[in-house]
Amino acid sequence: MYNLLKFLHVTSIAIWFGGLVTMLLLNRLFTSAGDHATVQAIGRQGARFSTRLFLPAVFITLITGIGMVQVNDIGFGTTWVLWGIIGLVASVVIGGVLTGGTARKLGARIAAGDIDPATIAAMQRRLLMFAIVNMLLLLSIIWAMVAKPS
Repeated sequence: MYNLLKFLHVTSIAIWFGGLVTMLLLNRLFTSAGDHATVQAIGRQGARFSTRLFLPAVFITLITGIGMVQVNDIGFGTTWVLWGIIGLVASVVIGGVLTGGTARKLGARIAAGDIDPATIAAMQRRLLMFAIVNMLLLLSIIWAMVAKPS
């Protein structure tokens, strides 16, 4: 049972983290190329990815992590387990609330036509910062799960 849970856990975090990296790289590539229509399309699809891919991956990561802790009788107070739980919650806040909220606001303002290029660039920089912080947080969780510091 533990190996199945671990497989699902690792697969779901790979989908979650890999998806975030892919979305960031696509945004950066098309922004650098000046292809604003594609950047907007990626932004719209990002909302779909969030609910159809990332959110299920987050839940599978959480559920299988809890399952592994229970199957192996590890304890939720263990440093690396606690960091995983806290980090997951923080990542959901960063990704869902900060990044998602900023992206929705940017998309709405672009669609309404009431935003200038400088404001778009500033909001894109904020989105990039949130994405990088989120990825670094997820990397720290992956490290904690591998190294298992006490």
